[in-house]
Formats: sequence, structure tokens, C-alpha cells
Amino acid sequence: REHRSEVEGVKDLVPFEVSEDAPIMQHMSKAYEAALGCVPEIDILVAWADGANIVRYGGTPSVLFGIATEGTAHSENETVAIDNLVRGAKVMAVYLCQQLAKSS
Repeated sequence: REHRSEVEGVKDLVPFEVSEDAPIMQHMSKAYEAALGCVPEIDILVAWADGANIVRYGGTPSVLFGIATEGTAHSENETVAIDNLVRGAKVMAVYLCQQLAKSS
């Protein structure tokens, strides 16, 4: 019996969107506020990102949390200011501590 298959390569997945009410958004926002003492700016990135793979194939909620210098992404001048790197590390440390405390 013959089975004919057709394979089509797709470069990118459909972008994903996460509700501001989603648990991951709430947890990241709280961690940001706890780490930096201010409310995060939440925006929509009108572009494709690798987070789509995590959401679509892995079934794992995902958000994009950026620290790069605005306007330099994917360019020869892409940079991250040291202050931004430290701020991002603080937020991620608080987020991970909060999540690990819940699981123990």
C-alpha cells in the first residue's frame, strides 16, 4: 500500500499573544515591581520571536522581557547598557525566587 506524503517547510510560526491577566504576566509584573519599585511598561511586539516556538510546540506560557538598548536589536550596533543588564538580572532573580518558593 502506498502512502504519499507532502512536507512543507515553514520558516516561522504564527506570532503569539499573552493576556495581561495571564498568570505569567502577573508574576513577571509583580517581580518587576518588587525588584525595581515601579510598574513595568507592557507593550506588544509587532514582530516574530522565538517565544512562539515555546508557546506553540512546548505548550508553555511565554513573555518577552527585553533589556536591550532600544533601536539596536539585530544590528551591528546591538548593545545592552550595563544598567539595563543589572535591572534585568534583578527582575529575573526576584521572579525565580518567587516561583521556587511556591514550588517548595
